[in-house]
Amino acid sequence: MKIDKNLAEKAFFAIADFIIDCKIEKEYKSDISSYAPSIIQAGLMTTVIFYQIPPKDGNDLVHIRKNKINNSILAVLKFLYNDTDNSLNTLYDYVKLKDSDLASRRILLNKIEQAIGAIKLTIRFYQDK
Repeated sequence: MKIDKNLAEKAFFAIADFIIDCKIEKEYKSDISSYAPSIIQAGLMTTVIFYQIPPKDGNDLVHIRKNKINNSILAVLKFLYNDTDNSLNTLYDYVKLKDSDLASRRILLNKIEQAIGAIKLTIRFYQDK
């Protein structure tokens, strides 16, 4: 998969919340690495919902981190679709809109794969925290 400069730049801005002192926590790397296999094993909507579940309380760091992963994928997806509509602010709503038939699902899965690949490559530029 070839990642162009604009996509890499968008991925960098999408993961800006993960970067602390020029380092990224290991948990973010493992979460984004397990996202694509989870789609293959459990399905697209199941994975999106799993990562989108709101925290039980404000201090549930695992759910907050997983929600940030979804938000970063959403930001890159909107770039890939050239979408400027800000009314859909969760990945679940966005996938539900774009996943209307088999042809659009294949395009959506391809774009999600590109988004995850761009984010993973961007994360590799930083050392583990």
